[in-house]
Amino acid sequence: MSLGDEPSPTGEGVGGLGFLLDRVAHSLSRAFADALAPSGLTSTGLGLLTALRRWEPLSQTELAAFLGVERQQILHLVDALEQRGLVERRARPGDRRVWDVSITPAGRRLHDEALGPVREHEQATFAGLTPDQQRQLTELLTALAPAGRYPEVLKPPRRRPAE
Repeated sequence: MSLGDEPSPTGEGVGGLGFLLDRVAHSLSRAFADALAPSGLTSTGLGLLTALRRWEPLSQTELAAFLGVERQQILHLVDALEQRGLVERRARPGDRRVWDVSITPAGRRLHDEALGPVREHEQATFAGLTPDQQRQLTELLTALAPAGRYPEVLKPPRRRPAE
């Protein structure tokens, strides 16, 4: 197969299935970032606010593990969101070394506003797939995640008990 040939549905050709998945993910990630741009959030920032909407409060360490980012990155992200009034930090009762993060009312409003364009992006992205194909894609991606490096993307954060 030459470089100009179309890859097969099995991912054969330039780079194989992994390369195809990487390119699709890259393209979707760029489009997702464009959908989020008016909110000033990144995908990681939206993920953080979403996690807090579901399971708040969460420690910075729990958020970093859930989002699959380094602790230093989560500190900068929480700082930026806190400066915008979207989250707040408090020392965890019983363990002042741990800082719990909670979403503020302004964070809830921005999260709600950001979800509209994100849902539109998702609908446009998957409009070419039938509902059955969308379910199958979800099942396939879910099956891949535990075998990968970041299985936490499918699980709620684990709460660490106060020491």
